[in-house]
Amino acid sequence: MINFGDTIALNKKAQFYYNQGNLKEAIAWCYEVIKYQPDFVEVYEILGSFLQLNGDINAAVRAYIKATEVLLDNGSVYSNLDRSLFDEYGSQIFQLINDNPGQMSFQEYAYITNVVGGKVPGNFLIFGVGKDSLLWLGVNRGGKTLFLEDDKDWLNQVKVGCENSIEAYLVEYGTRVYLWKSLLEEYSQGNDCLWMVLPEKVLFTKWDFILVDAPAGYSEEKPGRMKSIYMAAKLAMESGNTDIFIHDCDREVEDIYSDYFFDKGYLINQVHKLKHYSLKRY
Repeated sequence: MINFGDTIALNKKAQFYYNQGNLKEAIAWCYEVIKYQPDFVEVYEILGSFLQLNGDINAAVRAYIKATEVLLDNGSVYSNLDRSLFDEYGSQIFQLINDNPGQMSFQEYAYITNVVGGKVPGNFLIFGVGKDSLLWLGVNRGGKTLFLEDDKDWLNQVKVGCENSIEAYLVEYGTRVYLWKSLLEEYSQGNDCLWMVLPEKVLFTKWDFILVDAPAGYSEEKPGRMKSIYMAAKLAMESGNTDIFIHDCDREVEDIYSDYFFDKGYLINQVHKLKHYSLKRY
């Protein structure tokens, strides 16, 4: 029986062959690792990248899907992915992660696609527009998908790229990341300083899904997601039956604000930097 340490060694051997430019042998060694350690999530991720480089997109999608399922093997209702969704959207997700390195991972995209795609059509609110806006429109086919964006130039650019097929509204945050502690302290003292002006259409719609992936929060001078996380919580509580996804929870603001405004009992899963909360009204 090969132990976990041996599996790590086999995985390194696959990486060695890749570094030598021998993709065929690298892929073969990944399958050797899987034979002995079928729940080793990293090898599926590596295999997916190797298969993609080798031009076998369908096999790469299957490898990434398996990586996601192993990652989610916690008994939750979302542990198994609907393969038919990825026959339709797998290649599009691959293109997104190629065009947007450092954004969502395949597993994060796959997870949201699986949850939303399994419940459509619905009302889907997204903080932030981007190259993935068309993906979300497709996944929520037949439902209402609405975007909120604070960067006018970026919004116009995305609209052109989407042939003006998206419904999006310009919003203002008026915050900076470095203010996150003082804003949270002020809020905890009874001042609703995190409320933001939103279109009535947003405030009076019952949302089935909310994704917080904006505004920018990667530096102290950027607006940060303090208000978008807070408003997502408020809208979800008003709606009563909502799945909420918050991205970039490896960062302090997203991690602390999501834990503050969503009870940990509502946390369903975390996939890489993505947290999934579910608020249900019984």
